[in-house]
Amino acid sequence: MKRRYIPWLAAGLCIALLVALEVYPVRKPYQYPVEAWSEEWYAMTPGERQAACDVPIGLMKRMTTEALAETVLDHPSARSMAFNLAVSSRMPPDYRRAYDAAGANFQGLWMLESRRDGRAVLENIYAETSEEEDPSKRQYIRYILAAWDQGPSEPTLASGRIPD
Repeated sequence: MKRRYIPWLAAGLCIALLVALEVYPVRKPYQYPVEAWSEEWYAMTPGERQAACDVPIGLMKRMTTEALAETVLDHPSARSMAFNLAVSSRMPPDYRRAYDAAGANFQGLWMLESRRDGRAVLENIYAETSEEEDPSKRQYIRYILAAWDQGPSEPTLASGRIPD
């Protein structure tokens, strides 16, 4: 008779563990399984690259803003996203449209933008990163902040929305 409580105790511990994992904040940035522009990266198909860059939404929601910002900045296609933002900055500058296109492939950008302290965290990372250390990271942060400053882009037919 004493052993009847063991299954209930085990079930309770499992539930408690699941609840704790769901609420516990993630303090480390996501470690992508492949490094961009490596031999392994070039050997992948576009679909495989997309899958390798995919970060679970639930995980990003649980990340601290610092961890989410580093996850966004370390994204394997960040260099491509920064290039697209740089190209879109030419006359007239439209950072937001390129940002929205990048965000359609990686929702971490939009999640970071929705955080109250997202801008402050990016500005801190920018200040702590020297130009000599990582100029592309600093440039990418500048473009992200410029896109945020431009506000939401106007709807287009390309995005599936009908303009007013």
